[in-house]
Amino acid sequence: LARFPAGGGAKTQGSRNRAISRGNTRTRTMSSENHQQWRERIANVQRQKMTPEQLERMKEAAVRQSRAVKARAQSYQMQKKSNGLRMKWASGITALSASVQKVSAPLSSAAYSERMQVAQEEMEAVSREMNDEEEEQALSDYVAMQNLAVSGEAALADEVGAREADDEVKAALEQLKTFPENDEEQETKFKVYETFAERAEHIRKQLFDFVRENTETLGERPAQDFHRRLEKIDSEQNMGIGDDAGEDVWFVYHMAVQVDRNVVMMNGVMADFDRKLALLTQQTECPVCFDAFASDGEKRAEVLGCCHSLCRDCWQHIQQLAPGRALCPMCRYEDFYVAISGSA
Repeated sequence: LARFPAGGGAKTQGSRNRAISRGNTRTRTMSSENHQQWRERIANVQRQKMTPEQLERMKEAAVRQSRAVKARAQSYQMQKKSNGLRMKWASGITALSASVQKVSAPLSSAAYSERMQVAQEEMEAVSREMNDEEEEQALSDYVAMQNLAVSGEAALADEVGAREADDEVKAALEQLKTFPENDEEQETKFKVYETFAERAEHIRKQLFDFVRENTETLGERPAQDFHRRLEKIDSEQNMGIGDDAGEDVWFVYHMAVQVDRNVVMMNGVMADFDRKLALLTQQTECPVCFDAFASDGEKRAEVLGCCHSLCRDCWQHIQQLAPGRALCPMCRYEDFYVAISGSA
């Protein structure tokens, strides 16, 4: 069988595609005759339909799709960060609330300090920026989730997680309405609030960078709209602290309400951004066989590690075409065409 010749980046891309394929698709055993028939059919289809103009459009669409899938993976991770930050902040406040702990004696200064440090470290951990290796793993996990057809289940789980965060935050805010019972509780709760505000600001900066970096992918006008929405979060009106609860409420409560509201607003921006990106990743047919994608079976879309999509049938044949180092035909079309045409 003809194979894709080795080329720059082949090992990295091939390894990534193989890893994702192993995790998501049960490789079908196929006969040499079946595989040869596929090669002949695909070679004929490509000769008939893949004009120079079509090839150019396909390559441009492939670039857009790859960028959009990667951006969606980033958006998904950022939404998980913001929900995680809210959960960790709320649980930290609850852990520092003497009235909630129902202990017979007040917490010691050491206990307050220890719980405060745990809350701060957890907030920093869930909101920090990922390194290159972690980003690549997050992208692989996101693609795997799409291929396993669990994206709907994952979305439901994320929705449940967001509701749980809402419940945790609501309980924590109720605790902040009450004046702390002692100096240690007051000091540690305020420091946890400060960390919450600082990490929320950190996520806000990440979000601004994210929108700016994806302006070309999303388009100038939609990107400008998202920038305006982000700037509203910084508006004087939105950053203001209300006093509707009166003097009987600890002042930190008002500040915490506003920070949490801003985090929720940022989450809404990211969710809308993801919906816009989803439109860019829509693909109705396999670029190899030109058959329409199906919701399941051999014609279900398979997202590769490079973020391009083929039908499962073609991808499984391509893996047999180049055992151990199958590469995406959208990334290296000329090599792919030579491989299927060699003895077809």
